[in-house]
Amino acid sequence: MGTELRDTGISAVGALPWGTHFCHFYETKEDLLDILIPYFKVGLESNEFCIWAVLDPLNEEEATNALRRAVSDADLRLAAGDIQVVPYSQWYLKDNTFSVQRLISTLRAKLTQALARGYAGIRINGNEAWPTKTEWKEFSQYEQELDRLISHERALVLCSYPLDAISAARTFDVARIHQFAIARRRGHWELVETPELRQAKEEIEREATRRLLLERVLSAQEEERRRIARELHDEAGQLLTSLLVGLRSLEDSRNIADAKAKGHRLREITAQAIDEVGRLARGLHPTVLDDHGLGVALSRYVTEYAETHNIAVDLKLSERDSANLPPAVQIGLYRILQEALTNVARHSGANAVGIRFARLATGLHVVVADNGRGFDTKAITDSLSHLGIQSMRERAAMMGGSVSFTSNEGKGTRIVVQIPLTGQPDGSGSV
Repeated sequence: MGTELRDTGISAVGALPWGTHFCHFYETKEDLLDILIPYFKVGLESNEFCIWAVLDPLNEEEATNALRRAVSDADLRLAAGDIQVVPYSQWYLKDNTFSVQRLISTLRAKLTQALARGYAGIRINGNEAWPTKTEWKEFSQYEQELDRLISHERALVLCSYPLDAISAARTFDVARIHQFAIARRRGHWELVETPELRQAKEEIEREATRRLLLERVLSAQEEERRRIARELHDEAGQLLTSLLVGLRSLEDSRNIADAKAKGHRLREITAQAIDEVGRLARGLHPTVLDDHGLGVALSRYVTEYAETHNIAVDLKLSERDSANLPPAVQIGLYRILQEALTNVARHSGANAVGIRFARLATGLHVVVADNGRGFDTKAITDSLSHLGIQSMRERAAMMGGSVSFTSNEGKGTRIVVQIPLTGQPDGSGSV
């Protein structure tokens, strides 16, 4: 499967990844047009090369006229070769003979040509009403070969099957060799997905989230570089300039007392510069983590946080719970809790937040709970626009853990972070 979703134009289906091979069952000519006209209309609008292999009850002229009614520049598209409407015999047969390898080779060549001509990919439909009972075995082999061929290609293939002309056994075969099927039930088109297709869609959504997270990280890095450059210029640069001016002034001291006074002032400026450089360094990486561990680092951070945001923070983290944690777990948890507290300050309206650690036999169990306004967890956590939450989940996943949320509007939010640890840690805690 590809990682790019393509609009099918079919409302019951929506967007699908490249490499999708699906089918629909029809009863009437109207059923065919209801599915295939929007399918090809969107394909043309999306710069895809289209092939439409038709068979009764729909012939070339009827298909072309229906396309003209839906696509304003259909004649230009047809003349340019953006879409080819051909009889099934021209597409599937040569000298009235069907060959799996010939058709697979033809399709592969069409795809190569389409990409070389600048199309985004290829979109195909074929009416599969023609195989006889004796031809079905070979044709079903073709369907399976087709599925393998396009699985990693920029192609969408929709196969049409007449309900009244195929047996129940063949209907089962058709559904089995396609990723999903569409059929009209009670006047509405419905589909049945395979687990594989659902998994593919979920993987694509996760990949989209990761790309957005990467973009956010790169943007944050650039913003951080600008901030540091600005602060180095405005703060540290100014202090160092003052230090330089003071040193020159020291050379012109009239006496020892004057030199001592200037020296005292220079020491103060130097101390300020050291503090400023230290502050910038802590912003880049909390070195206290390396020197003193997670417990001390978090204690210092929440103290500064409480003063800055006027939010009371109750941190419960014993030395036993935070001792001997792997460095990757320490920095991962530190960043997750930073993000959680940042969200509290930005969005919750809370005036108090509690953080509880417990080191259990299964690993670390951390709870962050605030008394803010709360939110709709499904609407927020399922949205790619709330990347703070997604980044917390990604960090936890990198450590083999998870982040979950519970919240009710007006009743605050509770975040649970679970990180597995190797070995059996001593002690336990309550949350």
